[in-house]
Amino acid sequence: MPSVKHSVPTLAELDQLIERLYDQDDVVRLEARDRVVRLGEAAVEPLVKMLDEPEPRPRWEAIKSLEELASPRSIPALIKALDDEIPGIRYMAAHGLVAIGPEALPPLLMRLVESPHAGWLREGAHHVLYYYASHDELGPIVQPVLQAMRASQPGIAVPFAAAEARQKLLAQQAVAQH
Repeated sequence: MPSVKHSVPTLAELDQLIERLYDQDDVVRLEARDRVVRLGEAAVEPLVKMLDEPEPRPRWEAIKSLEELASPRSIPALIKALDDEIPGIRYMAAHGLVAIGPEALPPLLMRLVESPHAGWLREGAHHVLYYYASHDELGPIVQPVLQAMRASQPGIAVPFAAAEARQKLLAQQAVAQH
């Protein structure tokens, strides 16, 4: 017979579990995170809301949970978290985008176009793009963006490279859908 702590939580328990992610006790937070993740898609919205908290601990718990969920619905929040002041949150956000897969790339590239001088965003995006750099189909598309990030003026070079990469990626995805 499974123990209570390993049972699948109900949606009614979600608010309680989210509240436990704020607990000072690491074990309580870890158990709550595990149970929140088992709820799947239902947990995405409350976790995204936690990313607006001023304290870093709840944001880290939320981003870690979103990374484990790997839900495409969390892509905008994970991209936003790439610009968080806490390095561990940015790192987990990048891992979350990689966990979601290539569908996270077009919105990430668009954000690079829209925010050319966001250094932390570029740093986090670099982690994601680097992951795909050796990929047979995606490597040739993302390599120019990585090169632009190393340019003497990345704030100018990156938006152009990201826009071009996004167009190529969207065209490739359109062909794949037919």
